Amino acid sequence: MPIKPTEWVPGSHVTTVKERPVLDAKDVKIDGVTFYTLEDQAAALKRYRAGEFELLTSFPADQYEWLQKNIAGQAHVVPYLGTYYYVMNASKPPFNDKRVRQALSMAINREVTARKSSAQANYPIIPGSHRERPTTASPPMSAGRTCPTARRSRKRRSC
Repeated sequence: MPIKPTEWVPGSHVTTVKERPVLDAKDVKIDGVTFYTLEDQAAALKRYRAGEFELLTSFPADQYEWLQKNIAGQAHVVPYLGTYYYVMNASKPPFNDKRVRQALSMAINREVTARKSSAQANYPIIPGSHRERPTTASPPMSAGRTCPTARRSRKRRSC
């Protein structure tokens, strides 16, 4: 949409207006949009339910089932790509020992960790690093991740 920002208040909102002159400006049905930035997802959801917001990009994960039951069709979850990892200084003990790093890798239950954060488990992120993966680990899964507000399920949800 051909819009331009007119106001930016860091930590609060960005206001935009329809840019003029624009090709087919008559076909642009809205005059502008205000994007709000909120840290508190629960407060954002309350404002959405009160009619203050037209849409949210995220909501509290523990509210997904309630949303599906009470305002069905309004909560959509889509996959997105994101990677989370732990960084260790491999030049200092005890992490300079490959066996220690392998033991840590085996100790982290990626499936449980991913499920608790509504993510999808993944294994190596460096090509060829699968050679160091312990043989007891589960097979690699895709690198996709669901929105932080999603509950893990076998069915893929989409907008």
